[in-house]
Amino acid sequence: MRFSAAIIGTGYGLRVLSKCLFSINNINLNYIFSRNKKGINFTNNIHLINKDKKINLICIETPPFTHLKLIKFFIKKKAYILCEKPAVNNIHELNKLQKLIQKKTNKILINHQLRYHPYMKKYKKLITNKKIKKIKIEYYSNNFYEKKNTWWIKSKLGGGHLLAIAPHLLDLLNFYFGNIKTLNKKLGFTKVNFQNIDTSFTIYGEFSNGILFEVKSSCKTNLKKPILKISSETSKNLYLFNNYKNLKINRRVVNFKKIKFVDKFYSNPWRESQYFFLKDLKKIFNNKNLMKNLLKMSLKNLKLIF
Repeated sequence: MRFSAAIIGTGYGLRVLSKCLFSINNINLNYIFSRNKKGINFTNNIHLINKDKKINLICIETPPFTHLKLIKFFIKKKAYILCEKPAVNNIHELNKLQKLIQKKTNKILINHQLRYHPYMKKYKKLITNKKIKKIKIEYYSNNFYEKKNTWWIKSKLGGGHLLAIAPHLLDLLNFYFGNIKTLNKKLGFTKVNFQNIDTSFTIYGEFSNGILFEVKSSCKTNLKKPILKISSETSKNLYLFNNYKNLKINRRVVNFKKIKFVDKFYSNPWRESQYFFLKDLKKIFNNKNLMKNLLKMSLKNLKLIF
């Protein structure tokens, strides 16, 4: 299967996704929808994309408050839909989406990419069949100030750190231990333009198998580079994964096999994950049960967050 793709949106879609798509042999990028940018592959005619029968992959990379409308627009087209997270930005829209896609669960995928990174897969192999008591994921960055004057600071539009990062980290937890049974959250807020927006969160809960989890994250730190840490505890061992660089079982370092990437663009772990996710799209789309389960877990996680 070859994909002829269209990207809707010029933020993350142009900055990251387009470069990943250009690097993958079985995907052609035919269109990038933009209201004001011009050039090769750019169009401001969304109906042209919808009518083009060659397009079999729609990548929705717009702000969350537009997602439901765009999914409705493209749902009848004979194409797969890859939608940026979060799929929607409130419980009311989530209920609408679930009704809309009842018979279309095998053609929609939410863009949660971390589980596809080879290092994340290796970590899963190391903790599988271990008597894990608790897993903790931490992600810290310093990208709040670059978002201060965008839709991101408005919670009604799907902004805030919780909806930006929690869906990714919860999907990674699903990848490791399956269904999440219970979830509680605590948010930290920053006042911007006379309104509060969440810039940090702590989530804790339990999987259906009884394993406990905790997720902590903030986008308002003094770090020069983002940090991702994963730690899993048994009664004897601590499996610590530190920022895509090393893995320690207690104090013993486990070396990762170096990964060769297409070019220097893939120096960012999130972008590396995006590349491997898109590279696996054919396998994912061919597995209808996997598609349904991924969408089901993604929407359930959103419901728990809301």
